[in-house]
Amino acid sequence: MNPADLRTRLAEANLPDDAAQALSTRLDDGDANSASVARALGLPWTPGHARPLAIAPVQNALESEHLAPPQAVAAIVEHVTAHDARATAAQTSHAPLRLLCMHGPNGVGKTAAARTMARALDRPCEVIDLAQLGTAEEIWRRDGQPGALMGAVERAQSAEAVVVLAGIDRAAERWGAQASTLLARLTDPHRRADVVDPYFGVPFDLSRLLLVVTCRWTQPLATDDLSRLDRAEFPGLLINQKAELARRTLIPAALADHGLSPDALTFDGNALLVLIRSYTDEAGVAHLDELLRCVVRRSLVAGTLRGGDQGVVASEHLFDLAGRPPVPERPDRRAQRRGLTAALVVDERGGRHGAVMAVLMPGLGHALVSGLGRISMLDSNGANVSGELAVVTAAIRSRLSDLDVSARFMQEFDMQVHVPASRIADDSGSIGLAVSIAIVSLARDRPVDPELAATGSLSVDGRIEPTVAIAPKMLAAHRAGVRRVLLPRGNERDLDDLPPRIHDDITFIPVDDIAQALHVALR
Repeated sequence: MNPADLRTRLAEANLPDDAAQALSTRLDDGDANSASVARALGLPWTPGHARPLAIAPVQNALESEHLAPPQAVAAIVEHVTAHDARATAAQTSHAPLRLLCMHGPNGVGKTAAARTMARALDRPCEVIDLAQLGTAEEIWRRDGQPGALMGAVERAQSAEAVVVLAGIDRAAERWGAQASTLLARLTDPHRRADVVDPYFGVPFDLSRLLLVVTCRWTQPLATDDLSRLDRAEFPGLLINQKAELARRTLIPAALADHGLSPDALTFDGNALLVLIRSYTDEAGVAHLDELLRCVVRRSLVAGTLRGGDQGVVASEHLFDLAGRPPVPERPDRRAQRRGLTAALVVDERGGRHGAVMAVLMPGLGHALVSGLGRISMLDSNGANVSGELAVVTAAIRSRLSDLDVSARFMQEFDMQVHVPASRIADDSGSIGLAVSIAIVSLARDRPVDPELAATGSLSVDGRIEPTVAIAPKMLAAHRAGVRRVLLPRGNERDLDDLPPRIHDDITFIPVDDIAQALHVALR
């Protein structure tokens, strides 16, 4: 477009004075990059039509369409209401802005919830995958193209859009202090109101933008970063919720993507439950979605061979359509074994139900510890290992008589202890309670309750310390069919946020001390 046409467009455009002056100056200076000037003129300078905030559709959509947990829905509704009140206020506030943070394991639908929220608000939604950016600075500037944030606004054609910054936890791990600087800049009201993308070269107000960050866990974020976020946790879905979401959303989407009508293929209720229980072990539905699409494809092939009728998927068809079910990683709850304790930890899929296994060998009081991506040696004095495992042995040795453990046991036998590894640093100690139960089970020659699982850290004097990620862990226990859970008394109040179904199916036993836990755990 030639400069004369650009001047005509500039004169007709309803731009703020500072933006109009900046573009006029660029044209006066003979700016050769007319494409960027033209695109700057095409930015959404005019605010959307003012209308009262309708928050009920947001709440209804998240609850009914997305099956979001009530606490997450409440946090989202509060954030959106506060954001709208500030954006539409007559008087400008100079207090820091806040970002909405949706956190939870992979596949629980954090980004989908943001899209649902945007649709209910009648706003466009754009997603910026932070894993695709080399540095935090690419949010604001990139060579030869707009920065990621202004690029999203340009695509959305709205300065009130919902923009999702996906994976802030991984970005914090890669970028370090740059991630904190990014969050500080995004919550600074003065900088948000005057963003100058070098590609466009004009100031643009992004204060009305509804920014959402997503992450698996908030632990990688600094304390100052957390203070800038309104957090909505998505710990995972119950089995019946997964089945409902599959019928309502996943199966119709899979059929539509393969060009099939919604009634071309149906799953009977038992087949869907078998697929969820026997083929997946996740907090969300990402793997379930892949399996359903695989079943649809193979059913399509089978139906074509039969003459075009896909029919009904029953549980007896799953072996042919989805393959052999994976071997479960969880311990066999039917077996009463000494030295075997179920532990609850977390990883990228959410809560995980794993096994702590300890075995005895003649020796000199050494222990081999495996399962943490390494094998480390622990001698009879607790040397050569750090963290929770050293604390466990110290707690047992300091209370041999109280715990009914003989000194001879700790001096004349070697042990190998295999532990499940947690994927977040703050949860690394949560295996302590389960490890202590497994070791004392061997020392007393008594089996561990096979219906029980444990989570919690241990202090050197045997007290049970609170741990993190209680909701994902309890969901994992429920998926595994656990009947009883030992947990720190300091986490008792976290149980209030769990769905009623979990309380109906699991007996929670808060404990303060290792002796209390052993009284419950050992048969």
